[in-house]
Amino acid sequence: MSDKIRKYVLPNLPYLFVFWFFSKIGTAYRIAPGTDFGTKLMGMLDTFPKAFETYWPGLGSIDLLVGLAGAAGVYLLIQSKIRQAKKFRRDAEYGTARFGTKEDIKPFVDPKFQNNVILTGTEFLTMNTRPKIPANARNLNACVIGSSGSGKTRFWLTPQLLQAHGFVKLQCYTASHGFEELDTYTDSNSLFEGLWEEWLSLNVFLLAREMQLADVLYDDLFNNLPKEKQSELTGRKDYFAKKAGITL
Repeated sequence: MSDKIRKYVLPNLPYLFVFWFFSKIGTAYRIAPGTDFGTKLMGMLDTFPKAFETYWPGLGSIDLLVGLAGAAGVYLLIQSKIRQAKKFRRDAEYGTARFGTKEDIKPFVDPKFQNNVILTGTEFLTMNTRPKIPANARNLNACVIGSSGSGKTRFWLTPQLLQAHGFVKLQCYTASHGFEELDTYTDSNSLFEGLWEEWLSLNVFLLAREMQLADVLYDDLFNNLPKEKQSELTGRKDYFAKKAGITL
């Protein structure tokens, strides 16, 4: 079987059956008694069996006209459904994935940058839970997974918080202690200081554990670190502030 037959003939074979069926309807209408449309339409109930006595399509002008009109109508209906299918991907296997583009995520992004959740450096998601098109509403819960020190706070949480307006409530969680006390911040500087203290405490604790200073009281851990380590840690504050656009 050639490619042309497979591409052009086989997909259109069902329309030959549609043409045959509608031509039989035209035959039933043509041989129905009466002269006006209503009478012949009612008379088709009696002429249907006679019209289907043979397998040949009707050859009368009305038969052919009704058959062509029926086949054309069904063809246009199917083509319209195909073109309007929003998720129809021709020549792509069902279930295949592709990388999204700016046009794909555009309906879900708010024109105002501050009204979005930051997903990546180029992708955002509106915080408006009632967009103009309800189908574009999305769940705003986020699950950030990564090992210790992978940048969950610095590269995902911190940008979200620094662009927030009004106030921010931050509650940290650790597997060993559970949820800590709830902290409320009303400006970027106080939020930065709170995040900095969390970062400094964690890194001091990790260094102390490596240097076998676990028996030292927590408040004295920083003072027991070598001077160069202290300078290295405190110097990171200016670096973080510059990256975050915070004036100390």
